[in-house]
Amino acid sequence: MQNYFAHDALLESPTKRAAYSDRTSYVMAEMSRLAYFRFEGGSNVDEVITHVRALLPASQKLAALEALIKSQVSNSSAAESRAVLSEILKQRGFSLIETFCDAGTDAQAFLCIRSSQGIAILAFRGTEPSLKDIKADIKARLVTVEHNGKIVQMHAGYLSQFEALRDDIIEALARDEAKGLQLFITGHSLGGALAIAAVKFLASDITGACYTFGSPPVGTKAFDRDIKTPIYRIVNHVDIVPRLPNPIMVYGIRLFALLVGVVLSPFAGFISQIRESAWFDSLSKVLIDAQKYRQSGYGSYLVGEGNKVRLRYAVGIHDKLSWWAKQFVNLFRGEFKLLSDHSIETYSQKLATWAEHRR
Repeated sequence: MQNYFAHDALLESPTKRAAYSDRTSYVMAEMSRLAYFRFEGGSNVDEVITHVRALLPASQKLAALEALIKSQVSNSSAAESRAVLSEILKQRGFSLIETFCDAGTDAQAFLCIRSSQGIAILAFRGTEPSLKDIKADIKARLVTVEHNGKIVQMHAGYLSQFEALRDDIIEALARDEAKGLQLFITGHSLGGALAIAAVKFLASDITGACYTFGSPPVGTKAFDRDIKTPIYRIVNHVDIVPRLPNPIMVYGIRLFALLVGVVLSPFAGFISQIRESAWFDSLSKVLIDAQKYRQSGYGSYLVGEGNKVRLRYAVGIHDKLSWWAKQFVNLFRGEFKLLSDHSIETYSQKLATWAEHRR
């Protein structure tokens, strides 16, 4: 007779760990969208004016327009902004526990709870049009980190932003209001990457879950090897951000460089100078690291528009090729869905449509 269930230690499954939920996914998308609310106070008026100057560099009315923008855009205090965030959450049955903001890295997040459900939610803000956020995104070199006696490699920019908030988050999670609650961690874009970092270093074996939307890869294939907390990674159609960086992109760049080298072969001296330059060496190292990135968690795709939206848990190569082929046609029509599909508003709307359909 064959020996069934021979591994005794594996017989007690974690039945209380949170499975994927359409409704939870929508709530997490809304929390990720709410994370963009400027709860740290102030306004982005200077950023708006910078964009206006770029659009209207020679306008005689530029000074008047700048004055109008400054007069109309409020500059609320941190306390006022936090109170607004707290009220938004309160209206939906959530209680704000803490907000997190690091001026040095421009990283932000907030922690809230819903006592009626016994859950806590940690939501990270995604990429904003600030120099610090952009630097965090493009600081794509892999760095080595020791965690629980093991060595892992992850994105340098994401690690820097997460570490800036780490101690404050640990302190907030230890408060009586949040202690012992089922924890969910979420974020969009850069916020999704920070959410995965939080799972790795703070919550790798919890009964809650992590939901990310349009998140780029955070580390190598060994990065999430010891993570038991489920990571549900949602990608909207052809959103380009979750697909960068990737090995195929790197191979394409290298092939292009090879072809350029062949074309410029008569200018061997010029090519030699380029290859010996410091920037070429830095670029080469970035490309080598880019080949090593892998996504974490269980991937799902939002497809369709309007009432035809649906969430697919597996997409074949034929469908993927069809999607990308259509993007070349869309470019000639002036549509650039590779970026528009990245909007957190679009993620939230589609997930709401799908959850209502499935309810």
